[in-house]
Amino acid sequence: MKSILMKFVNFYEKIVLSMSYRDKYDNFKNVLIFMMAIKKLFSPGKKFLFWLYPSLGLRFNVGQDSKYYERIHNENYSVYLESCLKAVMYAVPDHKTKICDLGCGTGDLVKKLREMGYDAEGYESSPNALNKKVSNHVFKLDESLFSKKFDIVCLFSVVEHIEKEEISNFLSKIYNISSDWVICSIPVYPNSIRDFYDDPTHRIFERPSFWDEVFEKAGFYKAYVPAEILPFINTMIYRKKKKTVNKIFNISGPNLVRMRMSIGDNLCVLPSLELIKQKFKDISLYLSEDSTYKDILSLSPVFSGISDRAMSGVNIVEFHFARDLSVHLNREFANQAGLDEVDLPMAELRLSKEDEIDFDLSLPCLAVDTRSGWASRLWPFENFEKTCRILKESFKIKIIEIGRYSKYWMVNGTCGFDKRRSRELRLSYADIDFTNRLTLRQTAWIISKCGFFLGNDSGLAHIAALVKAKSFVLYGPAESKLRAYNGFTFPFFDTECYGCYTKGIYREPELKKGCPLRHHKCMRKIKPDTVAMKIAEVMNLERIAF
Repeated sequence: MKSILMKFVNFYEKIVLSMSYRDKYDNFKNVLIFMMAIKKLFSPGKKFLFWLYPSLGLRFNVGQDSKYYERIHNENYSVYLESCLKAVMYAVPDHKTKICDLGCGTGDLVKKLREMGYDAEGYESSPNALNKKVSNHVFKLDESLFSKKFDIVCLFSVVEHIEKEEISNFLSKIYNISSDWVICSIPVYPNSIRDFYDDPTHRIFERPSFWDEVFEKAGFYKAYVPAEILPFINTMIYRKKKKTVNKIFNISGPNLVRMRMSIGDNLCVLPSLELIKQKFKDISLYLSEDSTYKDILSLSPVFSGISDRAMSGVNIVEFHFARDLSVHLNREFANQAGLDEVDLPMAELRLSKEDEIDFDLSLPCLAVDTRSGWASRLWPFENFEKTCRILKESFKIKIIEIGRYSKYWMVNGTCGFDKRRSRELRLSYADIDFTNRLTLRQTAWIISKCGFFLGNDSGLAHIAALVKAKSFVLYGPAESKLRAYNGFTFPFFDTECYGCYTKGIYREPELKKGCPLRHHKCMRKIKPDTVAMKIAEVMNLERIAF
């Protein structure tokens, strides 16, 4: 009987974990709590207390025994510890930094940080952990801690243990003792289901957007942390909202701005930089020589020119932003710089005559880019083909294909780049094919002359808006409200499965490869005829007489 029941539990748990996360969040939690509880019930040598909890269903609990801190030192612990060290070193590379590791356990991280030269202290409330501490700089947690000051506070596997109604008060205390950074590792829904329910002392299991909102109310904003340096823990880095523009920029002199993000992210920040230029008349901004996509960024009037990073006497400014965007990058920058984000100006790109391309404009022209760097953001190629066919067969229009050919392309709507079937796909209804023939600046010129753009959520979609072209953009993982440009973007999206990236459900590496759920509904369910009719309406196309 026991083996049959356990087989059922394992099967049902597998099915639940593979299902869609949408609109079933609480039900999943109820089912998974029940399944985990049954599995624990059959664990040898364990005594569990079960009770009914009105909002979550069946809950279970077990006290931390004296062997708890021996069990966590398993084969994954060294990887976990290394990830914590990387997070600290990324945020604050200066070894003179004063660090508080709150909830430090036995103090392994404190010991390593002090060996590296950091002024680190650990605080712990568990007597079992304090009895096994490995550093003399680990202390018992009491209220005296909250009268001290640290440059950085580490909360590795801490905040999820606090009751939800107490989290605001706890973070207000953290705000008082931290001068700048707070680094957390938090199990988040749905990526860390097993990690959360394996520890019965956990209390809060929410999406990343929940934690962003809670920390923001406490006076912190989310900072960028690259996924590649965090192989084990789900780390979030927050900073105090204490900086102002004049603490970041030299407002009466030159500043060298280093832009190292993707083309879309780089362009998103331009309105904020324009606002700074308007507020501080004496400030001058130069684009660093090693910035990404400097050829297109140099077209912005925000920058006075391109200069070498090694210029003497120049203030160097470099930005880091959250990649799992729950807010627009302009808001992220406003949080960092103390800007008033209301009524941010529309950025623009000033095109040069050197980039002009001659082509026939006797008919209304639509620039079309069928590509994207992320497989999950791709609208199936056949949908682009159908849209162009509907437009060409019914309206007087000229279609200009632009962009670059991707070696691995999504074929027949599959959710990813297929190496076996990779081939060069071109629109058969395009009047002019500029694919792989233009520079980025020349492409921007083509879009501006056409005045209309159709494409995926990509860098060219941002460029289209900044050259004042009306854009028809197809959105899936990223929500349009955080990326569209008012008055210039006409977004298309399906409401059933949409916005998993901006909600923090999945991370960038997963979504670049394709749809994690393998159905790609957010893009596939956008109908070509709907897109074609909207394009005809906005462009005011003339119908072909039969």
